[in-house]
Amino acid sequence: MIIFSLFAGLFLLITGAHFLVEGGLNLAHSLKVKSLIIGLTVIALGTSLPELAVNINASVKDADSIVLGNIIGSNIANILLILGLSALIKPLEIRKPTTKVQIPIMIVSTFALFIFMLISANSSLSKWIGGLFILVFFGFIFNLQNSQSNSSTSRENEVRILLLTIQIIGGLGLLIYGAVLSVESAQIFARSIGVSERIIALSIIAIGTSLPELATSTVAAYKHQDDIAVGNVVGSNIFNLLFILGLSLMIQTIHFSQLEVWDVLILLLSTSMLYVCVITSKKRRLTRMHGVAFLGIYLLYISYLLLV
Repeated sequence: MIIFSLFAGLFLLITGAHFLVEGGLNLAHSLKVKSLIIGLTVIALGTSLPELAVNINASVKDADSIVLGNIIGSNIANILLILGLSALIKPLEIRKPTTKVQIPIMIVSTFALFIFMLISANSSLSKWIGGLFILVFFGFIFNLQNSQSNSSTSRENEVRILLLTIQIIGGLGLLIYGAVLSVESAQIFARSIGVSERIIALSIIAIGTSLPELATSTVAAYKHQDDIAVGNVVGSNIFNLLFILGLSLMIQTIHFSQLEVWDVLILLLSTSMLYVCVITSKKRRLTRMHGVAFLGIYLLYISYLLLV
């Protein structure tokens, strides 16, 4: 039954990703907005719903290691694993707004979290930090809203937009349900052999809640939709760090260990490496060689988790 659930979950993930990418592309055309905006908002926020659900539940139960580990681990997986696999499928072109605005926001937000953890006197992140993160997130969304074009829609186009919205919601539903099926068996197995909560959060839960991003970005890369493949990852990371972690902090003060400070440093280095790879490559691309390097580093990171 565990094997059946795993394969059923993977099938639902791929099917949901197909519906989500196609629906997102057609919605962008109908609304006359760039597909990058759809990737950064509708698709990124949708694929981050598993992280949101896990963190709210963990915050209420005072499971601090899961709250932090899920966000940090998911963001590391998004950059190294998901962008690595996507670039391996097809080199990804990174547009100028992503290089100049979105990726720097991701780096600065991660750096801010790292500094807050370093200067914390009692190894905790307080509620005011959560409030600050949420304010920055809404500023990011407001900036995206102002950058998109507004146009009137006909009655026929309104019906098309409604149908596409239903398709996107259906795709998200399949993605999330597929992620739940896929990760449940892995969690049960890990706990049965005595793996620590931190490692489960940083690896199994983090990868499990990132499965929607993985399926969406790899399918988008296969369909030559670079904006959605990249926008989904960058948008999800910003949403995870600023909104989901911010909301978790507003619910409950989070206590952390020194090992988790190192985890955030690894996330910061991964995010910075993405930026350096993009600005130093020709035509701002993530090449297949970058993809191989990202995947290799991710395997080393998972090995480090198992050894520490």
